[in-house]
Amino acid sequence: MNNIPTPPDGETSKAASGSRVYRILKRTILVAFILFFLLLAAGYFYETSQLNRIANELKPPGELVDINGRALHIRIQGEGSPTVVLEAGLGGGVLDWTLVAPEIAKFTRVVSYDRAGLGWSEAAATPRTPRLVVEDLRTALKSKQVDGPFVLVGHSDGGLKVRMFYYMHPEDVAALVLVDSSHVDQDPRLPKELAAKFAEIEQITSVSSKLSAFGITRLLMKLQGGGSVFPELELLPESAQSAWMDMAACRSQLLTVIQELNAWEESCLQLKEAEIPYGDLPVSVLTAGKAPFDLGESYSNAWLELQAELAGGAFASHRVIEDSGHYIHIQQPETVIEEVRRIIQKLRTPNQ
Repeated sequence: MNNIPTPPDGETSKAASGSRVYRILKRTILVAFILFFLLLAAGYFYETSQLNRIANELKPPGELVDINGRALHIRIQGEGSPTVVLEAGLGGGVLDWTLVAPEIAKFTRVVSYDRAGLGWSEAAATPRTPRLVVEDLRTALKSKQVDGPFVLVGHSDGGLKVRMFYYMHPEDVAALVLVDSSHVDQDPRLPKELAAKFAEIEQITSVSSKLSAFGITRLLMKLQGGGSVFPELELLPESAQSAWMDMAACRSQLLTVIQELNAWEESCLQLKEAEIPYGDLPVSVLTAGKAPFDLGESYSNAWLELQAELAGGAFASHRVIEDSGHYIHIQQPETVIEEVRRIIQKLRTPNQ
């Protein structure tokens, strides 16, 4: 009978120990995966409950009108003519004008609204380039029987959209007020650091949109506070801050912001193709005196040149608001209010 060699005691001990380590590691990985998926499930149900809460509790301050089968939120305040229409910048809407619209409503009718996919407005099937934004806005105004001529006020990227409104329907526009408005030639003329910042913003927004489905984006925003994302938010009333926080973390809204960022080149192309002279149209340009992201003098000098070009024309005015950053209508709302008031008075009494 052959003798089967017996492993030394040390080797047997090592094999048993290795087997135990493997089993423990395997169980640890399994438990980790289970916990991970449980956390994702909990986050998903948390986000779903928050979306239900928002739908039930956060009622639109304006009205929802039908735009080819989808709802567009529009808010009309005050009475009088001409009507002022407010167009917010990238990712913005009715809440951006919280400090401005009620004051303008004291001396004329004013309209603010949420573009498709933002605020209380339903998303559209395709990204809203300037032409499509104008079509949506015109349809909403007509549905509420709000006729021109309009004084169009556009902030940042919204400046492109109000200019497109004028290019497409000059007969309906009485004046333009451009609030630190974007310029179609700004990319090659501003410091490259600005483009890098926007690329970073797009990347963060993209990641946030993916995490939002599991409530992670909403939770992080609540822990850090809205001011960490949008510092000017803290200048708005508590109700507006709360509404902004609720909606900014929604996946649908984050995806719309990405669409608006991606539509920039097409937007500039559309503006250049549609551009017509201002003629005797009153144009007011309000420019922020403080550079964004601490970009400094090189940015400020180039931005002032671009802003001066926006004000080009015999009937244009240009003011630099030294103590304000990009969000003039939130940081210095009285400046925008008084400029609109000045233009309204001039339009009502043209011979004075």
